[in-house]
Amino acid sequence: MNIDSFLKKEGIENIQKINSKEVNIIAKDIAIKLCLAFPENKFSRKSLAESISSLNMYSADLKADTSKAKYYYKNNSIYFSNDLEFDKYPEVAMHECIHFFQSINGKNRLGLCDSAISTAINEAAVQLMASEANMQNIVSEKYFDISLDTNTPDYYPLECALLRQMSYFTGTTPLYVSTFYSNDTFKNDFSSRYGKKTYNTIVKNLNKLLLLENELAAYSTELAHSTKENAIKQLNYIIDFQKNAITTLFFNTQNYIIKQCFGKEFCNISSSPDLHTYKNLLYNYKSLIGYTKNYTFYNDFYRDMMKALEIKKEKIYSQANTSTALTIVDKNSLSFVKTLFSKVKKLFGIKSTVEDYNL
Repeated sequence: MNIDSFLKKEGIENIQKINSKEVNIIAKDIAIKLCLAFPENKFSRKSLAESISSLNMYSADLKADTSKAKYYYKNNSIYFSNDLEFDKYPEVAMHECIHFFQSINGKNRLGLCDSAISTAINEAAVQLMASEANMQNIVSEKYFDISLDTNTPDYYPLECALLRQMSYFTGTTPLYVSTFYSNDTFKNDFSSRYGKKTYNTIVKNLNKLLLLENELAAYSTELAHSTKENAIKQLNYIIDFQKNAITTLFFNTQNYIIKQCFGKEFCNISSSPDLHTYKNLLYNYKSLIGYTKNYTFYNDFYRDMMKALEIKKEKIYSQANTSTALTIVDKNSLSFVKTLFSKVKKLFGIKSTVEDYNL
């Protein structure tokens, strides 16, 4: 797509170039925030600012975009909405500038996006990184009957919530390294802990989630311009279906992450300190998950795992008393946990793998 076609497609009009002095102000602001937010990456403030200053920046009417800024890699340009105050430019440009650095650092990819099915995880990762750099506060929001605490309330909140749950187990450093430098650090770290299948299943479902949301937005726009009664009725039905599908897919994916990751962590318990660490890990996880009025999977899982931990505790203490170190996973305990998982799945109708869930 040539530049003119892109601008037309995106509804970018009344374009005016931003002067170099203002570009440097924006670049310096973003560079400082990135350095402060991610000291472990050891960024050079000067190098970041110089790179961002190389971007072409414009103000324009963005008729088809709600993000207030748009980065187009083919002409190395960022377009800011004309209805945006200048002091807000660095904040809204953060997401786009991270994409810019992804294009510099990645040869044939952007960040975590190494295939057609990984667009959503990359967008969520960029938004999490941008929100961190912009020091966004955690707020309580509700989307499609899903209540959650988020620091990305306006962009990809559901995808970001699920990605935060993934990075809870790896730490955010591997995630942000992969996001900025376009490599497989996070993918490899998560996969080594919980399996490639688990990683790929979650990535696929994030993409499905984003597709459903985009379709919903299109139907909602169509409804806003519809005047015929039959069309309005049909669109309302479709929109309700899409919302329910989004909610269902979100919770199936969340439950899958809980089951797979905490199940694997349970198998790694071999000492009394491990028991304490696991309990804290499971308890603190509750601040990351989404809820609905009737959502009980996490609470039921928590209760069942506490029972399993008591059995694990007894075996650890028993073996310690006989001077036998627990160096492998106890098969009886693991069998007990599998039975618990089976009971939970049957009780709540959870499928064995979320990727088998077809909308």
